[in-house]
Amino acid sequence: MPPVCTVGYSIATGNLEYMIGASYLFSINCSFIMIATYIGTNVMMVNNPYVKHNRKASKMRKILILVSLVLIIPSLASATTLVRDTLINESINNYLSDQFENHTILKKKYSKENNTLKLTISGKYLSEAELQGIINKQNEYGLKNISIQVSQLTNDRLTEKELVDYIIQYKNDDDLQQIEKDK
Repeated sequence: MPPVCTVGYSIATGNLEYMIGASYLFSINCSFIMIATYIGTNVMMVNNPYVKHNRKASKMRKILILVSLVLIIPSLASATTLVRDTLINESINNYLSDQFENHTILKKKYSKENNTLKLTISGKYLSEAELQGIINKQNEYGLKNISIQVSQLTNDRLTEKELVDYIIQYKNDDDLQQIEKDK
């Protein structure tokens, strides 16, 4: 969806975050179209002495450089955060697929604010020593500063009623999270 269209949609739905992001993207598009046009016209008019020595042209160059810097700096900060989050999520997924390959991960929640990964797994029961051994391997995946909390629902220790209760609780947790997001 084009940025201006997204701005209109976000205004209609009252989503301020999307409106700001789409407005920023639109301003980036407009600015770099202006900069590309300015560069293109200057390249085509290389031998024109008026453009090279004109004060207005010099002022325009300075304004375009300033606008591009003002737009690039927040973009770089945003891109850095996005790359960092993607690397952490990829490391978490690799860690979970390698260390809990014989288990089913029922719930995975990573809190960036608390630097905590909460897991609910199902499968063969892991003793405290086995679980601690798995948690100690987190450094190999670049997850040194993340606190990992594991809840186990084992096949041999879980009654049918407990399983149904857990599924209902899991569904209710997701519904509560959706309600919190909607607020």
